[in-house]
Amino acid sequence: MASSKALRRGSETFERRVRELLAAGYSASAIAKVTGKSYLHTSRIVARVQKETS
Repeated sequence: MASSKALRRGSETFERRVRELLAAGYSASAIAKVTGKSYLHTSRIVARVQKETS
């Protein structure tokens, strides 16, 4: 089983990737396809990132 440290690192990496793809003009559905994560999970991260940057 993964440690909480590994899980946190993985989620930080995913969020960083989401930020990069949003900056490149990708939509939430396109980011989900590129990263292989579910649309629901990706859209939640996208919403949080957009809320922080607005």
